[in-house]
Amino acid sequence: MTHLFEVPAVAAQTPYEDLPITYSDFQALASAAGADFKEMAREWIVQAGGVIEAGKLKFDSYPADGLVRGRNGARFVLLARGTPDDGHRSGLRRNDTVLKMGCRAIMIARRTDLPILVVTSHLPDPGSRAGRILSDLHSDIVDVAATAGDLAGFRRFRRHLTEVPAPSDPLASVWRAGVFSQPELFGEGTGDA
Repeated sequence: MTHLFEVPAVAAQTPYEDLPITYSDFQALASAAGADFKEMAREWIVQAGGVIEAGKLKFDSYPADGLVRGRNGARFVLLARGTPDDGHRSGLRRNDTVLKMGCRAIMIARRTDLPILVVTSHLPDPGSRAGRILSDLHSDIVDVAATAGDLAGFRRFRRHLTEVPAPSDPLASVWRAGVFSQPELFGEGTGDA
């Protein structure tokens, strides 16, 4: 075979298609970061006045990250979504993350009378698509708070877990007041993820 230029013998050993499949460590690192955050969220709940009655649990096929009891006796299902890292797409800042968490919350809400609390590392911007999706979950989730920079959220969770009697109505919060807009048309260039 004639070559345009000389190919070293080492480079010609294995065709690209025959290289072994290797997996990136990205997924493993993401799973580890998620597990670390879930533990951080449980500790955050304890600081707010809750007791973790159970860690991982399932409602049929839908996993939850904990069963929480407040000092006031109120019980909640805990969902935790986030990362220990501070990134522009951390926590509930991604549309797909809010949609996945929201589906889980809706399906769990259908299977239990216990209210759902969500702890995240970062809340979405209220006017963002992720913020609007989160706001649409107001009837399925009692409250959402972030472990990063959300003192108001921490105070609301403390009220849910310690106030006697426990609040029976949802507490006012930014995530509930998402900015609603006209329906969007999806197509090329919308950036829908």
